[in-house]
Amino acid sequence: MRRFLTYVLLAVILAATLPARAQTVRLGTEGAFAPFTFFDENGVLSGFDIDLGNEICLRASLSCEWVINDWDTIIDGLLAGKYDAILAGMADTVERRKRVAFSIGYQPGNTAGIYVGTQALIDPATAIIAVQAETVHETHLIAKGYTVRSYPTAGAALDAVLEGEADLVFGSVPFLEKQVFTANRRLVIIGGEPVGSGPTAIAFRKEDIELRALFDDALRDMEADGSLNRLDDKWFAKKTDT
Repeated sequence: MRRFLTYVLLAVILAATLPARAQTVRLGTEGAFAPFTFFDENGVLSGFDIDLGNEICLRASLSCEWVINDWDTIIDGLLAGKYDAILAGMADTVERRKRVAFSIGYQPGNTAGIYVGTQALIDPATAIIAVQAETVHETHLIAKGYTVRSYPTAGAALDAVLEGEADLVFGSVPFLEKQVFTANRRLVIIGGEPVGSGPTAIAFRKEDIELRALFDDALRDMEADGSLNRLDDKWFAKKTDT
């Protein structure tokens, strides 16, 4: 009996001295919204949000796994428990706050949008405009009373213009600028305008308060030591003066 108790005591001491296993957290993303989240030419998940999420998990001592989900059901997937947080270039908006809670912002609000087409002289007020569904850009166009065709991804909205289904595409400045720069002069920027929204942030289920606090702490650390700015410079470097 004494020997048995000694083994139990040793096991307890050993367990106390071993590092605790990292909590596994699943991160939902779209994988189709460069430069925030996309698959590179080698099929590797890449982007600003991917680097950001991996760094947050490192700082918070979390073991993180990435889960790909279509944009139009990405909040549904979070609420259904498919993953524990969303990092997908998502803006913090009043409507979304009815369903989820957001981290502190990691990019400023009042997002801008740009119009892109294959011809320079197109008036958005009379054009058919392609846009990604369930985005602040779609909401903005509908509020203006424009003729809108919605698509499941930003890439599909852009393809609609290239294939002649729409006159213009309206969307994220970083995403569309990148497409213009790599489209061999097939695309031109028509103009831009502000799109009211909160900051880009990470979405959580409302009840996951402790997890959200961990991510907020890591974001504040990254902001304080300059690593958040370095990530921004890496993925959103200016290519023109416009």
